Amino acid sequence: MTSTSTEQSLPSLSHVLDKIKDAVHGPVKRGVPTVSLQGNFKAFKNIIHFITDPEGLALNSLWNFNRQYQYIRDFYSLVCPNCTPQGVDFANPYDCWGKTPAQLNDDVLFAKNPAGFYECPNCHKLQSDFNMPRYNELIGVCGMRSGKTMLAALILL
Repeated sequence: MTSTSTEQSLPSLSHVLDKIKDAVHGPVKRGVPTVSLQGNFKAFKNIIHFITDPEGLALNSLWNFNRQYQYIRDFYSLVCPNCTPQGVDFANPYDCWGKTPAQLNDDVLFAKNPAGFYECPNCHKLQSDFNMPRYNELIGVCGMRSGKTMLAALILL
C-alpha cells in the first residue's frame, strides 16, 4: 500500500508537541498552562505565520486544508476586509472552499506591529479600526477525518 504525498508531508502530533515544548515552559495550574516564552523564541506576525513558519510549528500542510485555515483565520479575525477581495457568496464573502494553497496565501492578513497591535500590511489600518469580532469560543461542525483535533490544538496555542 502506498501513501499519497499529502500523507507523507503531514507532521506527527509528537512533532508539534516537541516544537511547543521547545518554545514554552511553565507549570500547569487547574488545567490551564502558565506559559512563558523562551528568550530565543521568534516573534510571529500572526497565528497563521506561527503555524506555517519553519521556526514556528512548521506545519505547511495547513495550506492544504482550506477549512482548518479558514477557521483559524476567522477565529482570530485576521482577514483585512479593506484589502482582501470578497468572493461571490454574500453570506460568507471570504470563504476558502475550493481555493488553492496559493490563493489562500494571497489573503491579506493582519500582522502584529511593533506596538503589539494587529495592522494590515497593505492599508496600515488596525484590526480594531474595523470593529471585528473577538471570539473566545468556537463550535466546529466538521466531518470525520477533517482535522478537528489538530485544529483545536492549534487554536489553543
